[in-house]
Amino acid sequence: MIEHLKREYSDHETSTKDGIKVHFEDGWLLVRPSNTSPKMSIRCEFDTQERVDEVLRQTKETVNRYVTRHT
Repeated sequence: MIEHLKREYSDHETSTKDGIKVHFEDGWLLVRPSNTSPKMSIRCEFDTQERVDEVLRQTKETVNRYVTRHT
């Protein structure tokens, strides 16, 4: 999943120290797998709530598409 997201956001600066952190001009997104269970967490911070909602929606759709294809 992390490699998939890395490709998905290849036009952004990213770091993969603890999951994947994607840097945007107006904020950031962090997607990281759990170390103890088959779950992932998505966190983000942006300048507006509308942008938070938009990025969370897009990221959830991307993750769900990937999971659907690989299960």
